[in-house]
Amino acid sequence: MTTELVSTSYELVDSIRPKKAIRAPLRILDPARSKLSTVETKRIISVLDETIFKIELVSVFSHVIENLDDFKPFLGPDLTGAFREHLRLSNILECMLSHPEEENMLYIGSGKGTFFGLVDPDGHLTLHVQGLKSSVRNILRLLYTNTVACQALKEVSYTRDPSVHKFIHCLSKQRGFLFEQLLTTPLEEKEKSRFLYEVFQRDKKNTETAATLEDELTAAVQNRDEEKKYKVEMEIENWVQKYDIEMIEKQEQVVLAPRLSSVSHVHPAPVPPVYKMSYS
Repeated sequence: MTTELVSTSYELVDSIRPKKAIRAPLRILDPARSKLSTVETKRIISVLDETIFKIELVSVFSHVIENLDDFKPFLGPDLTGAFREHLRLSNILECMLSHPEEENMLYIGSGKGTFFGLVDPDGHLTLHVQGLKSSVRNILRLLYTNTVACQALKEVSYTRDPSVHKFIHCLSKQRGFLFEQLLTTPLEEKEKSRFLYEVFQRDKKNTETAATLEDELTAAVQNRDEEKKYKVEMEIENWVQKYDIEMIEKQEQVVLAPRLSSVSHVHPAPVPPVYKMSYS
């Protein structure tokens, strides 16, 4: 059974791959082809896509059953009847699990060969579980032929349990990773690994070189700052010394000025006249 009649909500990796050209040095990291070339690889991806699609549908069955009247116009009579039968089987199984003693079942805990930790000697529980599984497969078979019903179920994806959303997301990521791996041959994978190793080694060497240059730059800047600081300090010291000398000279001038002024105002004593004596 294939899912070609109904498009899944999962976006295929090969349909969303970037179309723009990649720089030549990095082309080795991109798969050499964009489509799967062998039947085996196509089958692997097809099975995974179908699994994701089934989980998307089955995870909203409970919501559909709870609102069956609202979904009738989209489901049609066959699917509506199938969902009602599924509800009936679910109720019977729930009743059996609620009262195992009435069905001659014994609870022994989880273990190999047991359902829900119960021993089922008469096989009633096993029979009902198989019936419920068959009901799910029947509903999926009918949904594959009813695109309107599938679309209606996809539109209520918000009703899923968060754990189911997470599970689908993980499967989708796994699908994308697997698709990339299937596009690459072993030889291409080996070449890619070699290229990545060389890139890693170059990056490691460049990192070491950059660290060395950074240390040298830091040391040079530190030396420059120290020289600049020393020069500034010397200029300041010279200026202070010059200022001190000028201040001392000014202070000396201030001290000597009054003395010089007082000396300039003192009148010299009169010199007595000298008389010449004559001897006659």
